Amino acid sequence: MMKMLELIPGPSQMLPNVLKALGTPCGSSDLDPTFWDDYLALECNLQELLQAKNCNVVIQSGEAMLALWGALKSTIKPKDVVVCGVNGIYGEGFANMAKALGADVRVVQSDWRKTIDIEALCLEIRHSNPKLVTVVHCETPSGVLNNLNGVGEAVATYTTDGLFLVDFVSSGGGAPLNVDAWKIDLGLLGPQKALSGPPALAFTTVSEKAWKRINEVQYLGYDALQPFYRAALQQPRLLPYTHNWQAIRATLVACNNVKEEGGIDVVLHRHAEVSAFARRQVHETLQLTLYGDESAASPTVTAIELPEGTDWDALQEELCAQKLLVGGSYGPLKGRVLRLGHMGTQANKEVVVKAIHIIRAALEKLK
Repeated sequence: MMKMLELIPGPSQMLPNVLKALGTPCGSSDLDPTFWDDYLALECNLQELLQAKNCNVVIQSGEAMLALWGALKSTIKPKDVVVCGVNGIYGEGFANMAKALGADVRVVQSDWRKTIDIEALCLEIRHSNPKLVTVVHCETPSGVLNNLNGVGEAVATYTTDGLFLVDFVSSGGGAPLNVDAWKIDLGLLGPQKALSGPPALAFTTVSEKAWKRINEVQYLGYDALQPFYRAALQQPRLLPYTHNWQAIRATLVACNNVKEEGGIDVVLHRHAEVSAFARRQVHETLQLTLYGDESAASPTVTAIELPEGTDWDALQEELCAQKLLVGGSYGPLKGRVLRLGHMGTQANKEVVVKAIHIIRAALEKLK
């Protein structure tokens, strides 16, 4: 039977050694002290990968969406001013989530096809003195990578005690990122995208300034960050639930795969090369248009505008029949955009070539 070719924008395909680690029995994370060796080793790996040496990395049990809600609930109270940079569905999502928590939300809207308007965002930060500023690094549904230059500095300089939150779930490990230099207080990630780990953990980089706020807010739900505050330094070491030790070990293997390839810089170069190659193939072979501007193209996902009149459901059915799985999109882009997820193990030119030829044949068949 022919194997399905997958270029979905996450979860990406795990390598056999990651799957093996995920299926290997562990002891009790509550009782076996060697659990903490793995937990702290993964934290160290993530600090290096994300250039977050000045932050802790909280590792929670649950898919990456857990980190989004946990970071918001742990740091804002009703009526707090929250500024949300929005140029896509996930940026909009942060604004809606903050509103649901009772925050006073100020949205800075930008063109969805371009990188976020940094000047407008920084002006709003200076004007509003927010408690929290949110930005999505990679807007996966539209394939746009946002420039974050100067935002963290603006938060640090022009707010009383504001925090800078960045969702880099689909860019961390696949796009250049420097948590410390960019002054990111809360950075959100999951292992299932560019790291090609299991969709079972949520990571949050937490600065000292963010810990101060977290300890003031004292939110204590399942997704709370506060119970992880200095947890490794306590005796006994206790977490709020039985952790997913297998997923931690599997993600450690995924991080080691990055090292075996030559390190994060080599991996970032591969993602950039494959992304540029995919965009050329869209123009030259499919003769279609990218959704976003070339200058804002993400190295982990490419969004393609479908020809007018294309029935996305029929196209998806035909692609599946040809053993290709790619992404559609959401919200106002639903039915208008097809996405190639060249992230993690899927950042592979050979896979992209095969996918492009299948897409071209399917579009021809459905004309």
